[in-house]
Amino acid sequence: MAYVRKADKEILVVGNYKNEPDRIVMEAPYTAVLLNNYAEDPEDKIEIRLKPYQLLIMEI
Repeated sequence: MAYVRKADKEILVVGNYKNEPDRIVMEAPYTAVLLNNYAEDPEDKIEIRLKPYQLLIMEI
């Protein structure tokens, strides 16, 4: 699941609700990770590999 919120900043919320890894491919790289329920942020800013039950909130 993913959605974008636009206000003074553009925020993308991405959640993997499965017990297996998933990935999303961004049109442009994200600016910053604001929240991540895992210790390490994604290595690639375009092709994001999500771990099981991972939630990311990113500024885009």
